Amino acid sequence: MVSTGLQRYRAVLRAPQVAPLVASALVAVLPIGMGTLAVVVFVQRQTGSYGTAGLVAAALALGAAVATPMLGRLIDRVGQARVLVPCAVVSPVALAGIVPVADAGASAGALGAVAFVAGSSAPPVLSCLRSMWPTLLGGDGHLVRTGLAVDALLLEAAFIAGPLVAAILIAAVSPQSALLVAAGATMAGTLAFAAASPMRNTRGAARTDRRLLGPLRAQGLQTILLATFPVGVLFGGFDVIAPAIGDDLAGRQSLGGVLIALNAVGSALGGLWWGMRSVTAPLRGYVAAACLMPLGLGLVAVPDTLAALALLALLFGMPFAPFSVAGGELMHRLAPAGMGTESFTWITTALIAGAATGQAISGPLVDHAGWRVAVLACASVGAVGAALLATRLQTLIPTAGDLAQG
Repeated sequence: MVSTGLQRYRAVLRAPQVAPLVASALVAVLPIGMGTLAVVVFVQRQTGSYGTAGLVAAALALGAAVATPMLGRLIDRVGQARVLVPCAVVSPVALAGIVPVADAGASAGALGAVAFVAGSSAPPVLSCLRSMWPTLLGGDGHLVRTGLAVDALLLEAAFIAGPLVAAILIAAVSPQSALLVAAGATMAGTLAFAAASPMRNTRGAARTDRRLLGPLRAQGLQTILLATFPVGVLFGGFDVIAPAIGDDLAGRQSLGGVLIALNAVGSALGGLWWGMRSVTAPLRGYVAAACLMPLGLGLVAVPDTLAALALLALLFGMPFAPFSVAGGELMHRLAPAGMGTESFTWITTALIAGAATGQAISGPLVDHAGWRVAVLACASVGAVGAALLATRLQTLIPTAGDLAQG
């Protein structure tokens, strides 16, 4: 089974035009892993408040949550290049702009506004790649699952390398340097992806539903969004909690980057395993992962040693990539015609909105009640999300009318 699974990964990466897309996407998404930690540490040091830092990080995430579906709809209508290229300029400039704005002594509201612009113009590179796998791989279901796993592994690689790079820059240079590197990577990676994409000027198929809500009218997508938002709360909260854990147990906020990276390593291992499996029961894996993640985060509140917390951070992350890949498989089956990229951006939006909520909740809780209380609060939200998913499983079984691909 392992040999067959690895052969699928090789087949995906050797497919025409995939390698440059994967390489450029990795550079483009690296700032996702760097940006939050850099923003949290930089703003906390400037203001002395995790609450303010969490709110600014939440504004960054909220901007992406609000704007990403609109960018996805534009991509479906006018092609990737006309959207990605402007985003590759605006978002990095705004992200780098947080530094002079903070140095000028601006208010939390002004910092949040700049962060919101950076987030709202963030290039949806991964959503573009996710929507392209059936085309890139000739519609082979086995390879599409593995392609989605590659996509998830890209994100996890960003969350492994990004926090470590950010932690090194924070410790050796400054939090400002981490923000500037993240901005440069966003620009370079996105421009390279747009140039390499065979669908950079391709418009989506004619939409089957021209109404404003578009794919949001599909019950299956509604269920996926309801399941994804709480998962975002889990991981967004952990991004703020992790530096506080390092500060509390070892007096070093930068250790939070190590915990976040270990969390991503766990997810990458889970995604690698899921991508080796044959195309069976994505719904079963989706539900199991949704239940395991809040349990894993809840256990983080128990130990008092960094070694135990590091192991739990690894285990907590393992179900995330299988959840993401299985959700992508379900979305390819459920996405309405002509709405493929937009449908995937809505999933991204739900995840980011959840992350913003987790950051906004956990920051004040860390300040006033401690990081363990923040852990339990976020885990409780995840448990409620898993329970809601269990009540709506029927909506994730495709009907004949749902099978048109986006």
